[in-house]
Amino acid sequence: MDKNEVFSELDMSYDDLVMHLLNKYGRAEYDYFCTPECKTRNTKVSRTKEGLYCHHIDEDKEECLSESIAARRCPFECQKKERLVYCNLLEHIILHIKILVKKHKIVFSTPMNMLSFFEFNGLGLLLKKTNDMYMCPERIKNSEKKCFEVIRDNYSEYIIILDAFIEYAKNKYAGEKKQSRFLNIGASLRYNDDEYRITRMSDDREFITIKTQNNNEITRKSRRFRKEFQYLDVVDLAVRQMSYGYHAFFSEIYDDLVNCNY
Repeated sequence: MDKNEVFSELDMSYDDLVMHLLNKYGRAEYDYFCTPECKTRNTKVSRTKEGLYCHHIDEDKEECLSESIAARRCPFECQKKERLVYCNLLEHIILHIKILVKKHKIVFSTPMNMLSFFEFNGLGLLLKKTNDMYMCPERIKNSEKKCFEVIRDNYSEYIIILDAFIEYAKNKYAGEKKQSRFLNIGASLRYNDDEYRITRMSDDREFITIKTQNNNEITRKSRRFRKEFQYLDVVDLAVRQMSYGYHAFFSEIYDDLVNCNY
């Protein structure tokens, strides 16, 4: 994939990008599900042999339209061939980033506001898939090998796409950007009416160990204390979510994203 096209697509609105992809790859010839009951996917929809995925255009309004249970809650028109578009894996990521941007127009005034923006589902699954492909190409399913081949040489553009997403959120943040973190060894907090301090953290900061002055020690998920998160905690959490892969998170992708200067 040409990197200039990646940047051009990143600049488009969601609707313009959909139109661009329809012109680029052609329109779908089949509905996504075979019947309005949405129990059986139409295998003729698949174009992974060409390195392409099928995306529901209406996912900017409805979620998880490729899943039967969610699909049955929505009008079947969302599954019609006219409401489908094809894309490669990086373009699929850009589409879902555009959806999040489209849904979250507010300015983030607190770290919790910003954290809610990064509570992505469909996008998170796409990023994990992409990370796994780049870091463990030998484990790619045969049916998706062509999908990786299409983007194999675009790793640097992939990192830039993720960095652009984080920068968008940082630019939308209007709260105080303290240069301190809650998730630090020695940080204090109240929990179950006791005073604790953080004594240990897992490498991915998913778990923290906290201890009282009486040496009562417990380990909990760090997200349990998300109301204590500072601006830098949320930014770092977003980067770690984006670099998630087979081994909890891929340090190479994490480091590349942190050091991206685009």
